[in-house]
Amino acid sequence: MDRLCRRIRRASCWCIILLLAAALTAGSASARRHHHAKSKSHAHSTRHRHSSAHRVKSRRTSLQAAPAAGPGGTQLAGAKRHRHVSRAYASRRLRRHRRGRELAFLGFDSTGQPRLRSRAAIVYDPDSDRVLYAKNPDQRLPIASLTKIMTALVLLETQPEWDSVVAMTREDIHDASRTRLRAGERIRKRDLLQLALMVSDNAATRALVRTSGIAHDEFLARMNARARALGMTGTRFEEETGLDPGNVSSVRDYARLMAAACKYPLVAEVTSTPHYEFRTSRGAHVLANTDRLLYGNYDVMGGKTGFINEAGYCFATVVRAAGRQLVSVVLGAPTKGTRFLETARLIDWAGAVSQPLQARSGN
Repeated sequence: MDRLCRRIRRASCWCIILLLAAALTAGSASARRHHHAKSKSHAHSTRHRHSSAHRVKSRRTSLQAAPAAGPGGTQLAGAKRHRHVSRAYASRRLRRHRRGRELAFLGFDSTGQPRLRSRAAIVYDPDSDRVLYAKNPDQRLPIASLTKIMTALVLLETQPEWDSVVAMTREDIHDASRTRLRAGERIRKRDLLQLALMVSDNAATRALVRTSGIAHDEFLARMNARARALGMTGTRFEEETGLDPGNVSSVRDYARLMAAACKYPLVAEVTSTPHYEFRTSRGAHVLANTDRLLYGNYDVMGGKTGFINEAGYCFATVVRAAGRQLVSVVLGAPTKGTRFLETARLIDWAGAVSQPLQARSGN
């Protein structure tokens, strides 16, 4: 009985071993079949990609060779060249746009010339009688207190006694806008001239004309006659201070006047003086010239500011730059600072020009 049991157990063990071996063999075969199928699929995919890449490469080659194939190829090649030209054109436009923005930020246009907000402006070289830059050079505009330069020139013709003392009147002060003087105040004529030209004091200007020994109408007639003698055909004076908007000129005309005025030592001295102190019967006075260029690095030989509502902000100056004399006139600037900023821009630009340029007119 024991021997039979041992045989049965031995037979069972062999059966189990054979079953396990069969199962392992079947699993290995299945894995080999799966791996072979996956490898085959991968190889097919790789062949497909290579075939697609080859077709794309062949297509590109055919497109490149197309011009020799006929009209269709020529059109494709032309389209390709057009794309290259378009990219180059866009690149040039971008460079020009960037340069234009840089120039605009610095205050210049695309040609490198000054860009101004003033209604009219000019840079004039009196030695060569050349206009280096002009914007609306012949437009007639109100000139405000720039009028006082002509008033001073006519006054010099009377050869006044500058140390004589004048008493201010109510007529001098009335509607004179801002003034430092009071009726009854006694002041020297030389100090009146400093007030008129340095800070545009209208009461001082009236007092000078009143005490000139010439009737008022005659004084105005002489101002207009002097303008005609200087060739200022677009200029007209209605009164001596500039408060009347009927006092009109052009930047071309006024540049001639400014160049002539600075040949007079007294006018050049007064208008180029930054500070001035004097005394009257009321006490001490201190003046600071309204010409801001005097406080910078410019060699100013003379200048005059002006403002009324109708004229805007005006400024005329004579400076020495790059070894030559330059006259700059700006009329109708929108702000007080703009007239000086644009004048400095004009002077710097003109001083950097190696040779005089022909006039440039703009609207």
